[in-house]
Order: sequence, then C-alpha cells, then structure tokens
Amino acid sequence: MIGIIIEKLRDWSINKKLNALVFIICISIGFSMSLIMSLNETYTQKRALIYELHILADLVIANTNAAILFGDAKTAKENISAFKTNPYINQVHVILPNKKIFVSYLRDVPIEQDITLNQAEINHLQQHPSELVNSKLNYSYEMYWDRIDFVKQMEFQGKIIGTLFIQSNLNLLIERVSWNLLIIFISVIASILLALKLSSRLQKLLLKPIFQLLNIMQQVSTREDYTLRCQPSSKDELGQLINEFNSMLTQLDIRDEKLQNYREHLEERVEQRTAELAIARDEALAANKAKSLFLANMSHEIRTPLNAILGYAQILKRDAKLTEEHKKLLVTIEKSGNHLLAIINDILDISKIEAGAVEIRPTTFYLKEFIENIAAIFKIRCEQVKLNWQLSYHGDVETLIVADRNKLQQVLLNLLGNAIKFTEKGKVELQVIVLGEQGYQFEIIDSGLGIESSKLESIFEAFQQEKAGILKGGSGLGLAICKRYIGLMQGTIQVHSELGKGSRFIVTLPYIEPINLPEPANLTIENYQLKSPTQITALVVDDIEDSCQLLHDILTELGIEVQIAHNGAEALLKLRQQLPNIVFMDIQMPVMDGATAMRMIEKEFSANRPVCIAVSASTLEHQIRALLDNGFDNFIAKPFKFETIYRCLENHLNLILEKKIPDESTVALKVSSETLAVNFEHQLPEALYQRLLNALELHDLTELQQAINMLMQTHPQYQVLAHHLKEQLASYDIEGMQETLEHIKHA
Repeated sequence: MIGIIIEKLRDWSINKKLNALVFIICISIGFSMSLIMSLNETYTQKRALIYELHILADLVIANTNAAILFGDAKTAKENISAFKTNPYINQVHVILPNKKIFVSYLRDVPIEQDITLNQAEINHLQQHPSELVNSKLNYSYEMYWDRIDFVKQMEFQGKIIGTLFIQSNLNLLIERVSWNLLIIFISVIASILLALKLSSRLQKLLLKPIFQLLNIMQQVSTREDYTLRCQPSSKDELGQLINEFNSMLTQLDIRDEKLQNYREHLEERVEQRTAELAIARDEALAANKAKSLFLANMSHEIRTPLNAILGYAQILKRDAKLTEEHKKLLVTIEKSGNHLLAIINDILDISKIEAGAVEIRPTTFYLKEFIENIAAIFKIRCEQVKLNWQLSYHGDVETLIVADRNKLQQVLLNLLGNAIKFTEKGKVELQVIVLGEQGYQFEIIDSGLGIESSKLESIFEAFQQEKAGILKGGSGLGLAICKRYIGLMQGTIQVHSELGKGSRFIVTLPYIEPINLPEPANLTIENYQLKSPTQITALVVDDIEDSCQLLHDILTELGIEVQIAHNGAEALLKLRQQLPNIVFMDIQMPVMDGATAMRMIEKEFSANRPVCIAVSASTLEHQIRALLDNGFDNFIAKPFKFETIYRCLENHLNLILEKKIPDESTVALKVSSETLAVNFEHQLPEALYQRLLNALELHDLTELQQAINMLMQTHPQYQVLAHHLKEQLASYDIEGMQETLEHIKHA
C-alpha cells in the first residue's frame, strides 16, 4: 500500500510533495499526541473517580458506624439516602459480618421501600474484585464497560463491623474524557493548520532558487545560449548547486569557443593531413612495388638457371655410363637444387601471406584417404633413415572434412618433414583424432632433439631458427607458414617440447558441415561400367532435385535403369508398381520420411523387398546404428563418394564393374582446350585489360588478384586465361604476366 502511494507521489511537483510531507508529518504527530493524551486523560479521570468514591465511602462509614453499633437501621438509611442527589451512584449497600444486608440504596427504588437481596447477591457484593486491591486502605474496585464497583470494609477501633458496597456508572468519566478529547482535537487541528501555514512560507524560500535554476536550464536548452547565468540567493547547498551549474555553463561556453576555432581551421588541417596521407601512401606503394619487384626478379632470376640445373641433373642420372661417384655428385646437386627451390617457395608463400594475397579454398574430401596418401610418403622416408613410423586413428575417420586440402597437406608435410629431419633415432608418429562437431586434431610426435621451453613461442616467427635448424638447413619459414595457414583456416597450432626428449605439435581445425560432394581425384562417373550386360533397376528417393539427379547420372552411366521418387509415400507407390533391385532412400523428406517408408516396406514386402540403402547427411554413429536397426541394409553418407556407391553395388547385388575406355572425341576436346590455353587467342574488354596492365606496372598484387577474380567471375570464356594468370601471380612471375598480356587481344 505504501509502495503504491509512493509511486503515485513520484511524479508530483516538489511543492506538492513538500505539502504532502508536512501534512503527513502533522497528521502523524497529531494522531500520536492525541492518542497519548487521551490515554493519559482517561487514566487520570479514572483515578479521580476512584478517589471521589473513596471520599464518599469514608463519609458514609463515618456517619453509619454508630448506627451499626446501636442497630439503628433507620438512621443508617437516612444517611445513605443522601446519594439520591448524586446522579452517578447506582447502588449503595451496607453488609454486616454475618452476610446480612443492614441497609441498601437503589437509585430506581423509592427510599421507603424495603430492599431484599438473596444470599448469592450478598456474596457477590461482599467479594473483592481482582483488578486492584489496596490493602493499606482496605478497599478494592473493579471496572466494567458501563460501571465501577467499589468495596471498602467498615472498621471501629480495629474491628470490622461491616462492608460498604458502592456502584457508580461511568457517565461522569465519559463526560470528562469526551470534553478533554474535544479540546485535544481542536488543538491538534489548529497546530496542523499553523504548521501548514508556516510550511507554505518556508517552501517559497526553499523552492524559489530551484525554480529559478530550472528556468535558466530551460532557456539554455531552448536557446543554446551558454552565456546565461543563475544568481545564487544563499550560501547553502542550493547556492552551491547554482554555483556548480554556472561553472558547468562556463566550461561548455569555453568548449564551444574551442570547437568554433577548430571548425574555422578544420579545412586547413584536413588539407595538411591529406597531404601527409598522400605522402605516406606513395611511400607505401613505392615500398610495395620495390618488394614485389624484388620478389619477382628473385624468383625469375633464380628459377631460370635452377630449372636447367635440376633438368640436366635428372637427364644425366639416366646415363648408364656414370660412375657411382658421379651419381652421388648428381644426387647432391639435385638435393641442393630442390632445397633452394623449397626456400624460394617458402619466401614467396610468406610474402603472399603478409600481403593478404593468400586465399583459403575449402573443399570437401575424405579424411582417411587424405591421411593415407601422406602416410605412404613418410613411411618410406622413415624406413630410409631407420626410424619407426606410427599412424593411429581415434574416432570416426571414415568421414568427410571441409578444409583447404592443399594448405593442410603443406602444413602436415612440413611438420612431419621437420620431425624426420630432427630425429636421429626412435619414432615419428602421426595421430589423427576426430572430435565430431568439435573439429579435428592432428598430432605429430617425434623422439628427436626437442626444443628449449624459452624458444617455443619464437619458432613460429619468420626467419627464426635454432642452432640445430641452422645445421640441418632450412629457411626458417616453414613453421611461420604453417601457423599462418592454420590461422587462415580458423584453426590453432600448439607445440609441447622438452630438450632432448622430442616434440609434439598439435594442429586443431574446426568442424564445418559438408555441403557438397568431394571432388574425385582420378575418378569420374565415366570411369566405370557394368562388365556384362545386366538388367538392373534402381529407385532413388530424395526430395532434393540436385541429389536425385546426381545419383541418377552416376547409376545411369553404369548402365542401370533408374526411377526417381521425391518422398516415402511416392516411393511406396512406385514399389507397388515395380520392384527394383536396389533402393537409395534419403531420410529427411516431407510427406513421409525415409525411416517411416522403410518400416512400411518391411511390413508390406517382407522377404521380397529390394536392397535398401539409407542416404543421409546425418553421420553420427548412433544415427547410423538406428537406421540399420530400422531395416536398412547399408548406409551412405552425404556428400557420398563415387567409390562407395560402386562398392555398395558390388557387395549387395554381386555386380562386377570395369573401367570404361575413353572416347577419342573427349581426348581431342582436351587437347584442343590445352592448345587454347597457350595460344591466348582471346579478346578482353578494354577496361579490364587496362586494369590488369596498370596493376602490373605498379606491382600491386592485391589489385592484380581482384582483377583476375573479376575475370573468372564475369567472363566464363576466359577461365583458362584466368587460371594461367593466377599461376603466374602465385610464383610472382611479373614479366611472364606482362608477356601474356602482350599476346591478348583487347577491345
């Protein structure tokens, strides 16, 4: 309740709030004082009434003792009949020690009429109330809501000769208390009115400077004139507030003046800063041009003679007349040339990374196949240097991975090559850990020389090499490139090593959901066909048209007759019309999903049902197990691998597949494309041609990259040319690119 009242008062003006506060305080104080004074007055009047009864009792006892001693009831009755003039006395009784009424008085009974009380009434009159007993004066009383009973013993010379009972109503007490309460109420009301009057005058003194400050603030806000000031009228807290507000206005005025001066000179500063930036830009472009020119010249000048060195070394190695000594010398020449070539490639790679010219091209490929190809290389290299090679898998490695295959391969080749280089005995191990949706982890472990703990961070910096690295040879760029490549793929690379106990490099890549099929390396849908003519039919069920068409094309190229359905219900209709040899069933489809369709097929066709293969992008182990338990004969993950489909047909339908012989027209078309790639008989738009030419003259690698990308995206007919230019850019062959453009026709 109080909270609601406070909430309503919150938006009131200060004047109203102060009035309400004073009123509430006055009411609270007045009520409290009235209550206290009323209680005190009631108690005081009560004590006065008892005292008056006590005086009356003493008078009655003094006048009645002689009558009791002489048994003169008539005289006693005349004495107590004087109470008739007191309107507040209801009853008076004198009771003898033998519990008999000596004389009685009742207001409503005539004096001359005898009053008779029974023994119970006499006992009640004689008993002492429990509220208060004054043993010293030998009396007691008890108050009720409408009366007070007063009892006192009658004594003569120390002997009790009777008991006096007086009953009085409370009219006198009520009259006195009511009159006093009225006076108190009038006094409280007068006090409240006086307090409100004084409060109103004090509020004007308090609120006047506040309203004055508010008025100045409104004027400043409306007119945006920070020269206005509010004059303080006192030195109290409100005066300090006004002084601080004036100080704030002064600071704002100074700020505006500074801003105005800044605006007046802003144009000059902008021109000055623009000139400085132009100089800095020219210097950066000149430095970038010099760097690009140096790298291009270095690559060209070193690769040209190196090509002859390596070429002739390979030719001479075929000469059977060479002595063993000469063969060793040729092997040394070839190794040194390849080492120099690797250094050049590393320098170009790190330069491209720093220039932001490296692009990440994620592709989808099979993890195990990728690792097996790398492992085959290093297994032989370990055998050559008598090291133990170990390859271990953890998790589902029969899965797809989305990453830049070439860059990931370069990273693993570099790390494994370093492991073999710096390990003289023991082992080199590659661990592949599949973490599901948490990503992939590759660990390269060796028992080689190890790395000092203080050098673990610096080894990933360009041109940083330890003493062992210098002795073994190298550019000091390999690990720097690895870290940059992994970073571009949103991954991490860590190293744990102890000097003399080997090293452990940990490469972690994030999980990316595969959205397309892996690109087959040496296998296309034209590579295989059925060995002998066989009538095989298949039903492909998938709600995605592209998936249906792809699987249709693969199976059709094998010589299989294919039907298509787009949901489980449609598949059941086609199965009822004609049973195929095999069904490729997607799982998540509208109308009826694959799992429900499989249960219907089991129920309706029983043992005569065709082979049913589940096809899904959900490749978690428990999901695959649930599908197989549901009745499917096998599972193919999306994006699927062509070899998996072929193997599925061989295993479930006992089909034999053989490679197809390439068509001569296809070969001729390929030769024609290769010839077109070197003749450069194209015609480029003038704007794009000039953009390429200007970027070459400025050695602006970023502009070259963007121009080539535009060529690939907006002019499909120039794909061969674009790829050729991109290869030249990757090797910093600036002169070669200029020669290429010289052969290009342009509009």
